[in-house]
Amino acid sequence: MLNTLKSEWTKLHTTRSFWWTTFIFLFFAWGWAILNARLTKPAETPEEAAMGMGVITSDGAVSFLLFLGLPVLMIQAIMIVTTEYRYGTQTITFMATPRRWSVALVKLLMYAVIAAALTFIAVAGAYLLTELFAHDEVAAQFQPWDDEMGQKQLWKYPLAAALLVLFAQGLGLLLRSTAGAVAIGLILFLGVDNLVATIPKVGSKLANFMPFKSFQSWLLEMEPVDAPWKENWGFCLVFVAWAVILWGLGVLLLQKRDA
Repeated sequence: MLNTLKSEWTKLHTTRSFWWTTFIFLFFAWGWAILNARLTKPAETPEEAAMGMGVITSDGAVSFLLFLGLPVLMIQAIMIVTTEYRYGTQTITFMATPRRWSVALVKLLMYAVIAAALTFIAVAGAYLLTELFAHDEVAAQFQPWDDEMGQKQLWKYPLAAALLVLFAQGLGLLLRSTAGAVAIGLILFLGVDNLVATIPKVGSKLANFMPFKSFQSWLLEMEPVDAPWKENWGFCLVFVAWAVILWGLGVLLLQKRDA
């Protein structure tokens, strides 16, 4: 398996897409942090202060990471398992490593660790850049290292990135098409599963079991409504279930399909 890891890492870091997606991911995270810091002016009146103006929250500092950054990692995760099918090189890979499931596992573990590390760097960097570029009065109130939400985001976002890789690579293994998997992944991520909530009578309950409704609700610390669980972590378990099932089915088909 170590040889497989070396081979997969060589294939990954020698492709331009890996470096481009990494750059775009960090650009969204840090670019927003700097822009938000500069645009947030100190409150000028007690009324503005009471309304929360002139304050940057921990989740506000990394908000672009959820809606624009993580989808970039999802695209790269998909490409790791589908690009070989595009160029027809998967046969060579499986001849070198006949146990196909081990190839899928190596791809998963390799990029899950990379995605988690990148996301931790992105969150920590966003905090530091906000402190550096914010106006003095705003920066003085920005305390993500001591804030409960700020501390949570340092581990929740990396964990979310790793789980997203699991989901994305499962989708890629099932479809074996970069375009198809990316399209479906982005459609789901951008909230199409919220349409389930519009179904009369049962929609609000079913929406809690949709993958990315649960994913985003967990990261944003939303309270469960019409859900059989009472704690926010229940949303995480729903997404984990989706990701594990997708990846498991993908590996099962990988074993049975022709290369």
